[in-house]
Amino acid sequence: MAAVQQTYPDSKLDALFPCPSSTPNILSPPRYPGFSPEAVAALTRVMKENYTKYHIFFNYKRLHNHITHRALALYAMGARGSLIEHFYKEDSAYQRSVVEPPEAITEVNFIEHLGDENFYVAYKTFFSKVFEERGLSSTLEKYIFSKKYNFIEGRDTSTQPLMFGRFLGALFHAFIHVGYGAEMGIPGMVVEGEIERKIDVFWTSTILYSIGGWNKDKSLAADFFLHLVTSSLFLPSLLPYLSQTSQVLLLRGYFASTLGWWVARGFPRLDIQGFFNATSHLLSEAKVANPFLDIVQSAIIHPNGHMLKIQRTFAHFSSLYGARSKSYFKDTELEGAEALDGSLFLRVARLTEEYMSEGTRP
Repeated sequence: MAAVQQTYPDSKLDALFPCPSSTPNILSPPRYPGFSPEAVAALTRVMKENYTKYHIFFNYKRLHNHITHRALALYAMGARGSLIEHFYKEDSAYQRSVVEPPEAITEVNFIEHLGDENFYVAYKTFFSKVFEERGLSSTLEKYIFSKKYNFIEGRDTSTQPLMFGRFLGALFHAFIHVGYGAEMGIPGMVVEGEIERKIDVFWTSTILYSIGGWNKDKSLAADFFLHLVTSSLFLPSLLPYLSQTSQVLLLRGYFASTLGWWVARGFPRLDIQGFFNATSHLLSEAKVANPFLDIVQSAIIHPNGHMLKIQRTFAHFSSLYGARSKSYFKDTELEGAEALDGSLFLRVARLTEEYMSEGTRP
């Protein structure tokens, strides 16, 4: 199919990609100081150009386009506009162009082409209209959480729409995309992302990534399971838009998906006490008054876009839970849980920094 660059009226793009708004929830991550008109202009230009030129997958292995994820994380951390432009130039160099879809998507054929990447533009057009008419809450409730768009009586299992499963699949990439839209008030992010127990999920995700990815001989392997952490950052921003029933479904589904990835990884042992014993030096080696400010500053200019996103997450979790003392989790059934405290987030931030400093992986 022929590559195309879509054209939209300026008013349409302005509505889809406005200046980011305030966060919808006190548990959502705060904005760092440093905003400027230059940064807003760079951010909106990047998002609009990405929307009109590039596919949601940057290759034919269905690996995801992260242009807007990095741009929004940079903006949220107070980066200057020239830095947003710099990394956009790097990230756009290897993207796929969008292609003309075989036909338009309507309510009639919506389910028939789910998962077909040739219809990306068609679904994007469909959801831009739906979002304009219904808004975020109603769009999510209908197309992600309703029975109609998940299970249809009489259809074969392989042809079920399963929109909720798609929303949480592929290491939470669609969830992350919509999460940015909810956090920042960016409708265009929700439009793109639609195509693809309690808040202690924060701790669960961090533990599985850090302690599950650590051993005393090789330290931390900061692999693609870091998406378990970065995706959890958006739960507080999405939950206010959902009904109570859908909130429960999302949290249960998210928790189950997180554990599913841990199982798929081979049930790595969670040696909590060993991890805390082996990483105590990371707390005493800090040479600055606030070590997280140093971590964030380094992450903003790091060439690997994942570094900024995960360090932003750990910095926020530390601000929420850094004062939590040992024994808080002692009555859980998790072995070694009595050793957990709020220093977990600084420890794993330092280990992630050390791992990624060896290159631009993962």
